[in-house]
Amino acid sequence: NGGTTKKAAAAAAALSAEQRALEHELARRRRDIVLWKQPLTTLRLFGAAASETVAHYALVAAQHPAALYVALFVVVYLVLDRVEGAHSAFVDHAEDWALFAVWWFGAGVLSSVGLGTGMHTGLLWLFPHIFNVCVAAALCGSIDFETHTDVWFSQRDTTFECRAPPPPLDANGEPTVQASFGAIFAKVFLPCFLWGAGTALGEVPPYLLSRAARLAGEADEEFDELMEETSRADVLGRMKKWMIEFLQRHGFWGVLLMSAWPNAFFDVVGLCAGHFLMPFHVFLGGTFIGKALIKVNGQALFFITLFNERFLLRLVDAIEWLMPAAYEPCELATGVPCHTLVHRKLTELHQRFARGEHVSADSGSSWLSAKFAWQCVVTALIGSFALSCVHQFAQARQAAIDRQRVRKQ
Repeated sequence: NGGTTKKAAAAAAALSAEQRALEHELARRRRDIVLWKQPLTTLRLFGAAASETVAHYALVAAQHPAALYVALFVVVYLVLDRVEGAHSAFVDHAEDWALFAVWWFGAGVLSSVGLGTGMHTGLLWLFPHIFNVCVAAALCGSIDFETHTDVWFSQRDTTFECRAPPPPLDANGEPTVQASFGAIFAKVFLPCFLWGAGTALGEVPPYLLSRAARLAGEADEEFDELMEETSRADVLGRMKKWMIEFLQRHGFWGVLLMSAWPNAFFDVVGLCAGHFLMPFHVFLGGTFIGKALIKVNGQALFFITLFNERFLLRLVDAIEWLMPAAYEPCELATGVPCHTLVHRKLTELHQRFARGEHVSADSGSSWLSAKFAWQCVVTALIGSFALSCVHQFAQARQAAIDRQRVRKQ
């Protein structure tokens, strides 16, 4: 790493002051390459960048040694899928699980890919999936129901349907048999793991871009902007500066700790790891462990507790037991004891989610309007993500053109 760092520093020093001034001016102009300012230029650059990217990766995939095996697998699958026989049920089942894996892994990638412009696929799909599993487990008294078909914006009639008759109710109206916390967690573990693994992979592009710019001795605009932000005296600037210093000191463990919680600034970690020439396996390993094994499972534990009334009440009981009776700051501020306030708020939150799935006949219109509003939110988020992709591709294409112009000067 020492040799490559020296080469990168020498290449960067070779740029004249005039070239650096030109670089900054061109970088400023590239920020205006957006659809509402330069629509034709943006679409032209996006088309060129997208076609080049698709052609490049298609060529790389075709030349890879595994391409022949993949092609053979596809041919065998197409033949088996079109020929009816005893194998048809197995093929259909394998296809369902393949779609399941691609859906959740791809949703994870979309959640984190790009520099802060990823889709919120956890909020859109993963957390509602956990909610549906919790509701079905409460109704069935077990986890004996189908969940792997809850993908690709569609569900089958058998999705979340109990395979066995629901258990009888006791005198209090509660099922006599109930699914355990561990069983529900095991039911949602695979989609959570795939989604978390996808979010880890989605963090790779900022790392690769920053690393490539450092090795080439070129200006890393994203990293330069980041360093400008850290020089400010605001809270976010100081937070990002602390993250950079922490990452430099602790390496792998710094990446793991930064990725093990819902960190809105994790793109900063990818940029810095690439700029500091951290080995790829160190960065990806720390990110994978933090996101796919720690963070997403912690989120699953939280939402299982939140979405299951039995577990939610146990949590409230624990809070009530831990809350000191002599200190009631909530009562001084709101007139309501803290344990009562927490109980009320958590129960209201649980009921609000529950009403989204169980509505009465006379509330059909309100449910349809709420569903339509949520679909509008989903559409807006997807549109925003697509728009950001267009802008990033167009600006990246223009950046490549600008680099050639700077070299020729």
